[in-house]
Amino acid sequence: MTAKPEKLQYIKKADGTGLRIQEFYRIQTGVYEPSVSVSVYIAKKLAPKYEQALQHNYSIQSLMVEGHPAEFNDTIKANETISFTVLRNPFADELLPEPISLDVIYEDDHIIVLNKPSGMVVHPGHDHHSGTLVNALLHHFQDREGVIDKSMIPGIVHRLDKDTSGLTVVAKHKESVRDLYHQFARKAIERYYTALVVGNVKEDEGTIDQPITAHEGSTKMKIATSSEGKQAMTHFRVIVRLGMATLLNCRLETGRTHQIRLHMASQGFPVFNDLLYGGSISDLNQGGGFSDRLKAKLNHVCPRQALHADSLGLVHPKGWQPLFFEKAMPEEMQKVVEICQNLKLNDNNH
Repeated sequence: MTAKPEKLQYIKKADGTGLRIQEFYRIQTGVYEPSVSVSVYIAKKLAPKYEQALQHNYSIQSLMVEGHPAEFNDTIKANETISFTVLRNPFADELLPEPISLDVIYEDDHIIVLNKPSGMVVHPGHDHHSGTLVNALLHHFQDREGVIDKSMIPGIVHRLDKDTSGLTVVAKHKESVRDLYHQFARKAIERYYTALVVGNVKEDEGTIDQPITAHEGSTKMKIATSSEGKQAMTHFRVIVRLGMATLLNCRLETGRTHQIRLHMASQGFPVFNDLLYGGSISDLNQGGGFSDRLKAKLNHVCPRQALHADSLGLVHPKGWQPLFFEKAMPEEMQKVVEICQNLKLNDNNH
């Protein structure tokens, strides 16, 4: 039998952005526990507060298991100590529906699958108070009179980086949230990405099996390690070699933050125009075929990291039928591929 969540500390303070409330919790798992993800386990133990978190009134941060950083889709074990912080979102009461266009791929009463554009942040935060996917979804959930259905919550269980485009699934109510979290925990969700990386990848296909951990001294960066950190596995396959770059299809076995970007950079092939992990156009050397003129052209054509979530497979949380969605890479990535193909063709003709 497990103990109730123990509240360790409560901090209430005001800063330049408004009221912030932090609550620190610790949970001790029991001898016999079901095989569920950390997120599902916390949801059951901390309800209804966790349901509020799903509605973006709260966010759960600093998740630790046995004193080590953890991911929400990790599976719990017996006799473990789970600790985390519940942070009051200072913008929760200011979340407003905004008439932002959404590229809806599929929608029913339980889920909505979207093609997120590059440059859109998923959740509001200190640096992004509006213009987020959540703001757009709140507007989408309004009825004709502008009233938001309170049973509808934008439960985003599959997050994409701001500058990554592509398919993401959003649960419309808490039952769908929990089911999709279960699918992620069981690795039943299929996620494929198209990645344009710098350099000539020689292997036709391969697997990168490197744990990922936080980078000391940075709140944004992660690092790939040989022993420490959380398990992370990425499978890749070459679509086409472009001389100075390679177009890859990547399949995620796990879903760590920045996983594809970090794994490819660790092999010497950073994602094109990835400013965080070495793929910045300005850093590309001329010996690799990147003249200043070419770099300026490429940056104009594709001023974002060239990573796109092109395929998503899941089981419907209500009907249980398998669903699979595809969305081709956006025009700016296609243009970069065409430029590289033309340069390779010209080099072969000389």
